[in-house]
Amino acid sequence: MNATTTQHARWNRLVLPWSAVALSALCGFGFAQAPTGGGIAVRGQAEAEHFQGQSRNPDLFDFVTLPVIGAQWASSVDLLDRPQVQSTIVVLSLGPFDAATPAGTLLVDPRGVVTTNTARRENRTHMTTHKISIPAEPALIGVELAAQAILDDDPRSDRLRLTNGISLRLGVAARS
Repeated sequence: MNATTTQHARWNRLVLPWSAVALSALCGFGFAQAPTGGGIAVRGQAEAEHFQGQSRNPDLFDFVTLPVIGAQWASSVDLLDRPQVQSTIVVLSLGPFDAATPAGTLLVDPRGVVTTNTARRENRTHMTTHKISIPAEPALIGVELAAQAILDDDPRSDRLRLTNGISLRLGVAARS
């Protein structure tokens, strides 16, 4: 079992008490199915904002770019004070969540996981950078997602740590 599979297995143990749905999609990358339908605004700027749940998680997760359709959304996790962490997972879900777990407050809805992305610590830096492609599908404009990073705080144990969340609204780039 490789490190990514082990991290995903730990993630499954963390969220399964809140979800009867098997999270097999968690191991696949990419959007499972693009939402369609009326009522979604045709114009809308991409937005991102940090958030916390009832209990505060470490503020380590940040967005680098806005979630623009047809582009890559980039985020990073600051591991300066966590030299033992070699990789992180970012999870995107439909809508936010707020549940206490042994790893911290879970801020992504395990029943609505859209995609995940795993990144390794960059050489000689204290960051992991995640890049997730957003389909160039106009029906996605206005869709709200929640994102959260997961740290493998101690590779020798099952200890995971959840970070702050990022609330995303998919959209177009702001005009300058």
